[in-house]
Amino acid sequence: MTGDIDRLRQYLAENESRQLEFKRATAQFDSTKLMRYCCALSCEGGGTMVFGVSDDKQIVGTQAFADPAKTERDIYNRIGLRCTFETLQADDKRVLLLHIPHSIVGHPTSYEGQYWMRSGESLEPMSPERLRELLNEGAPSYLDENEPGAHSWDEIKLLLAVERYYELTGSRMPGEETQIRDFLRMHFVERAAFDPSLFYVRRLGAITLARSLNDFPDVEYHTIRVMRLRDTSIADMVFDRVYGKGYAVVFDDVIDQINALLPVSEDFASGLRDEHRDFSPVAVREIVANACVHQDFMEHGGIDITISSQRITVSNPGIPPDTDQSFRRRSVRA
Repeated sequence: MTGDIDRLRQYLAENESRQLEFKRATAQFDSTKLMRYCCALSCEGGGTMVFGVSDDKQIVGTQAFADPAKTERDIYNRIGLRCTFETLQADDKRVLLLHIPHSIVGHPTSYEGQYWMRSGESLEPMSPERLRELLNEGAPSYLDENEPGAHSWDEIKLLLAVERYYELTGSRMPGEETQIRDFLRMHFVERAAFDPSLFYVRRLGAITLARSLNDFPDVEYHTIRVMRLRDTSIADMVFDRVYGKGYAVVFDDVIDQINALLPVSEDFASGLRDEHRDFSPVAVREIVANACVHQDFMEHGGIDITISSQRITVSNPGIPPDTDQSFRRRSVRA
């Protein structure tokens, strides 16, 4: 059947991956291995197993799963997945497609108490790190959770620098309904279920736009501190300031303060004064922005920016997931 061949060619045009698996299975296929593959593919977002096709994508046909509907029921009874078979005829050979759905978010699929993952051409028990990622998939991030206390919108505007958001986006300050809609969309606030006129401030909204981080106990420690040393000793400090507002509120002030504390050399050529900085303003701005974003918000601690005679050191709390450990502390040398 022309339609079946064309449909099969769509799969043959792809390479095996975490969502696609080719199996010869000319006579049969082990049921235990089938359950494990279903678990592995479902945990990777769902996928398709093609039976009757070799690894080099030759159509060999399959006699496995003589009663596909029975196998579908068996898969559901054993691992709780509603997989579906599709039967194709290609070159007078029977080919089966088994479509495997995505596992429930936060509940990876297991078989007999074991979780499985693809590893090259084979299967292996899922690593603890990968399992932890899947188990936490449905959980809200730390910054998506709410600070305690519900507030009217007038109170929200006293707690958050709403006007600063529109300054940064280059927009005129809109009416209250638009403000509410924008802040809900940006996940800065959440409407209270028991009273639609009240709102919770999400930690993301607090760390971004708080007029004072002291108003939000869950993020109050995430301040930005700028220090200038006379030479290289922390005991000989000539400037020390803590910025205790949301990052979007104080970021430009922090960068301006850092640049003001950096050494500047001057050249006079042809009667014109030319300033030279040992530290690139673009590099300083980028590394401070990265320190604000890529930190462990669940740890108590702020961002420390220490300027000495030879370097700027920027450090933030914790070691962010999926980043190199050296990212925790970065220095810009003169």
